[in-house]
Amino acid sequence: MAQFKMQIGISAIEYINRLRIEKAQNMLRKTTMSVTDIALSCGYKNISNFNRIFKSRFEITPALYVNQLKIEKAKFLLSCKTYTHSEIANLCGFNDTKYFYIVFKKITKIISDFIYDLIIIIF
Repeated sequence: MAQFKMQIGISAIEYINRLRIEKAQNMLRKTTMSVTDIALSCGYKNISNFNRIFKSRFEITPALYVNQLKIEKAKFLLSCKTYTHSEIANLCGFNDTKYFYIVFKKITKIISDFIYDLIIIIF
């Protein structure tokens, strides 16, 4: 093990964790699996441990990472002006348009015409 660290620069366990976390990040980007299912499929038996390692590697929690990906997709779909707000929420993986609004506002920290229109629709 010490020879591995001398050759690679990190311990074997840290190397394995990096591979597992990078696999998880890729799965978060490319699948609709839940964070828990991805953690389990990458060999983590404890979701808290997975969250801690993911955050230490990428400086963001897995859940926030997924929401950021969804909101980036939503911003693109909004710019197309082809879909309704509820269609965009659904296409981005949000079952609830109101929750979509909350996440959108939290991540973008902006209130656009889209948000204003959405507030009117919801309330």
